[in-house]
Amino acid sequence: MKVQRSKLPSRKPGTMKKQISTSKTDKKARVVCYIHASDGGKEDLEKYMAGQTNLILQVYQEERLPDLDESSVINGLDQVGTCTDFSDELHQCTRACPVGCQGHLRPNEISIYEGLSEKGKLVERKRYKARFICRESAHPRNLKIKKTTSEVMFEVGEEVPEKYRQIIDNSELAAQPQVQREYGWNPSDRSFNLTMKSSEDVCVRRQPVTQSTDGVRAKIGISRGVSVYEITWPVIMRGTHASVGVATRHAPLHSPGYIPLIGNNLHSWGWDIGRKIGIHNAVSHKYPSTVENHYQWTVPESFFLIIDMDEGEISFAGGGRWFGVAFDGLQGETVFPAVSTVWGHAEVSIRYIGSSRR
Repeated sequence: MKVQRSKLPSRKPGTMKKQISTSKTDKKARVVCYIHASDGGKEDLEKYMAGQTNLILQVYQEERLPDLDESSVINGLDQVGTCTDFSDELHQCTRACPVGCQGHLRPNEISIYEGLSEKGKLVERKRYKARFICRESAHPRNLKIKKTTSEVMFEVGEEVPEKYRQIIDNSELAAQPQVQREYGWNPSDRSFNLTMKSSEDVCVRRQPVTQSTDGVRAKIGISRGVSVYEITWPVIMRGTHASVGVATRHAPLHSPGYIPLIGNNLHSWGWDIGRKIGIHNAVSHKYPSTVENHYQWTVPESFFLIIDMDEGEISFAGGGRWFGVAFDGLQGETVFPAVSTVWGHAEVSIRYIGSSRR
């Protein structure tokens, strides 16, 4: 199928809806089209729709979808298993995929949902998967392509400050199971889509539900001194909005849709470890500051969350390196380690390392 640019909505990219009158017998019938683009693909989609790019849109897969009630569709997706544009189990990641891809839309890909709306039903539904590619003239065969920054390996961070390193080096003092349980995830302070993997409360697991972001807080609040926790989050279980940080008692732990919930409000400070950005009150900044593009570097599977309430600062470390201060100005707050996730079956573990309280 050839997709004409004129068929795409001329509004802002992302998830969009377009209704087009049809010439079918039922005058009330209309074609409904939703377009989904990854964060990295929004700019390409916008330029493509405006005709300001050398890219062309190549459709590489067409699929028929079952009819369904129009009221059950949220942002173009139903909740009974046909929303695999966000997670393609057959996808095999390559070096071209962004960090945390796991089958999600790649930066140059879009998914187009099309159906006919008739009497409250969406019928003749189809899904088209497409990608933006450069015209052949843009890359002559004899042209030597320089390596991009995404192909350059570099070291992130600096030496761990001494006061933090001392706590980390003495982590065996907090190794007792009863201590870990005391400082673990709080089974009474979590989204209803999260469950504890065991009675030790050190690992939380998300149920495979769609259009939901789910979080959990730890049991112990921190208002003074320095406390260090180790967070373990397998790379293959992170998905598109994997957020780690701290939250007060007032921060929400559930939201419809997919957002970096920890950090998306006034009462939480979160690090989106996929996009490599720090977020507070929905305002973001690059973190670590030396990482220009999120795909340049992968956050280690296990890393440290450092809560320094003496200075009112939150920072992170991993692989023997300190990534710098992510947030400051937290003096006077009582905060709890917290995470939020959108990935089905994601498992996130917490381990209390130790503290130095004055």
